[in-house]
Amino acid sequence: FGNVISDTSGFLVDAGKFSNLFKKAVVEIRRPKIQQNNAIEWVRGAKGSRAADGFEILRAGDGDFTAVLRLYPESNPDLFQVREPLASLIGIKIDTKSGIVMGLWRYIKEKALLGFEDKSAVKVDDGLRKIIPRSALEHTGEGVVVFKLSSVFDLVNRYLVPFEPFTVPHVVHNASSLAKQN
Repeated sequence: FGNVISDTSGFLVDAGKFSNLFKKAVVEIRRPKIQQNNAIEWVRGAKGSRAADGFEILRAGDGDFTAVLRLYPESNPDLFQVREPLASLIGIKIDTKSGIVMGLWRYIKEKALLGFEDKSAVKVDDGLRKIIPRSALEHTGEGVVVFKLSSVFDLVNRYLVPFEPFTVPHVVHNASSLAKQN
């Protein structure tokens, strides 16, 4: 009674699953006696992967070990970390690429750095001088240092790094080692 969308339509089946929050999950298994670490990776949309509320990994072993879980959050559009000195200049540490470009644009507008005669040129102040490579700087006839507004995207890209995953280390206790303790 009163259902707008049928529960059997498949539309709501994966709506609230835990795995929908992530684009990738990696479990790195670190065993003290074995030199080589194992890694298990789940990628959203990979063949055979479905939305789930949890993941189960089964491995044979005879002792305790550390598992490091790395969860890469799903975001659309993608989030990026901003490296220094751009992060300090615009006051943004994590945002989308467009948000970071808008932060730089706000800085240019607030400091009145957009050229008066040539609207495609941005005057370079001390803050911008720290982030712009010398090869991108131009000198006007009036002795003013500028860079081309069209190079803002390339400039921002130099300071972006992918968003770091959430990292959760966890000690896994083997059932036989727990029995020995009791």
